[in-house]
Amino acid sequence: AQNEAMTKAAGNANGAVNGFMGMNMAGGSHVDAGDLLKAKMASQPAQTPAASAGDWTCPKCGSSNSGKFCTNCGEPKPTARFCSECGNSVSATAKFCPNCGHKLS
Repeated sequence: AQNEAMTKAAGNANGAVNGFMGMNMAGGSHVDAGDLLKAKMASQPAQTPAASAGDWTCPKCGSSNSGKFCTNCGEPKPTARFCSECGNSVSATAKFCPNCGHKLS
């Protein structure tokens, strides 16, 4: 029964440590849950916040922005460009259309 319980605890979606803590097997009563959590968090890579849909990168200086102007150099947010040949949306800095290869002006 203990082997089965340990197997289930190891498969815990929240991590094996949390599964073993529920069974009082996380190292005895001298283990502080806060210390275990800190150790677990330290072993995981830091997560960067996901960029929101309105974020853009300044073509002039490369800074990440979310407003109408670059917070680093003041460059206005690039407007949408379209290929005159096929109508495909292209980036503000593209020299050729990625869809049809037409040279952009």
